[in-house]
Amino acid sequence: MYPLTARSLGSLAPFFLAALAGCALAPPPIPTPAPAPAPVAKPAVVLPSAQVDRGVQIVLPDTVLFESSKGARADAPRVALVLGSGSARGFAHINMIKALEAAKIKLDLIVGTSAGALIGAFYAAGFTGTQIEDLALKVKDIDIVDMASDTKRGMVMGDTLQTFVNRATRDKPIELLGIPFIAVATKLRTGELATFRSGDLGLAVRVSCSVPSVFIPPKIDDTDYVDGRLVSPVPERIARDAGAYFVIAVDVRSGPLNTTPVGIYEQVMHSFKITGRSLAKLEADQADVVIRPDLVRLASTDFSSRAAFIQIGQSAGTRFAPVTQDKLALWRATKERAERTL
Repeated sequence: MYPLTARSLGSLAPFFLAALAGCALAPPPIPTPAPAPAPVAKPAVVLPSAQVDRGVQIVLPDTVLFESSKGARADAPRVALVLGSGSARGFAHINMIKALEAAKIKLDLIVGTSAGALIGAFYAAGFTGTQIEDLALKVKDIDIVDMASDTKRGMVMGDTLQTFVNRATRDKPIELLGIPFIAVATKLRTGELATFRSGDLGLAVRVSCSVPSVFIPPKIDDTDYVDGRLVSPVPERIARDAGAYFVIAVDVRSGPLNTTPVGIYEQVMHSFKITGRSLAKLEADQADVVIRPDLVRLASTDFSSRAAFIQIGQSAGTRFAPVTQDKLALWRATKERAERTL
């Protein structure tokens, strides 16, 4: 949630720019994803309990339910990366992706909400983690924000954001991206969760990032949409429902709330933070591996600290990648053993 001031509005721009200035670099060829083998139902597997390291928290559930994805297609994704919302803290997602690349962990699906949708869209389209980091550090505010003349519903149009994403990704629709991608949004009138799995990638990103009162809600078929964080800040369940068996979730909203609100406005905003973090934790803890970078020392609205967020993400990524490799290897080995006993 953001105070509606000129200063806070200006602070939003760098993050959107960082993820979306792909036209500044020539995007790499978009790979064709290899079809995933048919998933096989199997019993639950017991995994080790949570591990905690300084600078990153890695949470492992007690069990992995292989049968959790009902009605999964034969070509359904197996390993999913879920990137949660978090405003400026979303910069930490970049080095999570770089760590996965270095560990050679292949992804079959990316699901993102808000900040996670921005970063995830570019990775799904074929950009490397290094390219996304370069964009984050070089792009200028003026390249992307289109101010609205009618401020009754928002201060930013969002058209330029949508166009920029599509131009950077060569107008590839979601269904033709190198890695299957899902963006999460909220239907404004009903509060229902909405997912975008095909069609206009730029529109999907724009919708997922449309912070109420900042962005004018995009309208699609007479339905207004806003930021996906309102209903699913870390959309683990969306990945499961799409057929993922092993889910890696990155929650950048975690950490203690160390401030005591004084005024009425501060108390209201603080209550929203409590609700959002509680929902994010509830969702993320259902994943097979949860990564929580230590971002407490930096405010989620501090868009001037891009490099610091990225650096913290690198520290967390370096720690979590080997653990994720081990757990994924254990999961696959147990899966193979279960298949042989069927």
